[in-house]
Amino acid sequence: MIYLPTSLQSSSLRIQPLVYDPALSRFPSKTSISMIIKELMVDQWNPSSSHEYFYEACAPIYCSYSQRIRKENFIRVVIMLVSMIGGIVASLRILTPHFVKFVLKFLTMFKKTSEQGN
Repeated sequence: MIYLPTSLQSSSLRIQPLVYDPALSRFPSKTSISMIIKELMVDQWNPSSSHEYFYEACAPIYCSYSQRIRKENFIRVVIMLVSMIGGIVASLRILTPHFVKFVLKFLTMFKKTSEQGN
């Protein structure tokens, strides 16, 4: 039994099952959905294309294309420079202590080897 809201229980709403008509479909009535989808999909692309045939068929008078060029305004350039400087400062704050420690260790090792050589 089908329960419909009272607003839908009118005589104008008639729900009927679909009737299979072999003249309208190339698939048999028991064909699975996956088989229908496989049949609808492209099995293999044909990569050969000819631009000459396209231009012969369309026969354009001229070809053109448009390109949007983004103009940099002053505020954007200032923000970009400040951001770059901030990034460089942050990376130097991280790398400089490690670099100084490395140089000091290298100098002490070099000093010890030169003292042992004398």
